Order: sequence, then C-alpha cells, then structure tokens
Amino acid sequence: MLGIGELDGQIKLWSRASQNLLAKFHAHDGEIDGLIFSADGSVLISIGKDQTVKLWQVMSQKQIVEDMQQIASRQQQQAPVDSEA
Repeated sequence: MLGIGELDGQIKLWSRASQNLLAKFHAHDGEIDGLIFSADGSVLISIGKDQTVKLWQVMSQKQIVEDMQQIASRQQQQAPVDSEA
C-alpha cells in the first residue's frame, strides 16, 4: 500500500499491486507533512501543517487517537474542582 498526503489535507491510499485508489479521506486542515505506516500496515500516522499528529486505522480510515490538544482540553474540563479553595 502507498499513502499520499495532499496539499488540501486529504490522504489517498493506493494499491501498489493494482495501482488502484483504495481510499481517500480528509485528515488535516491544510497540507500534510508526512505519513508513516506501522510495520504491519494496519495503522497510519499523519502529520499536518495544522500542527496535529493523528493515528488512523488503515482498513476503516477511522481516527484511532484524538489530537493531543483535544485530549488535554477535555481532561482540563473534566478535572475535579477543588471545593476547599
């Protein structure tokens, strides 16, 4: 499989054997700087100019892990309020 990151934030996954487009999905707001496949090819890491790094399940094109800023923001919102302050 070959992955190509586009200037518009799209990722295209191609079959190397058949040279057919297997999937196309929106991954980032703007240009993609890099793509890295896991050793077994089941996970794709994408790095975007939008300053995010995302993990994708290759077969479903579903994001595995949220942007770290989103996770940190959610954790801050869920933090217990100190009632003794």
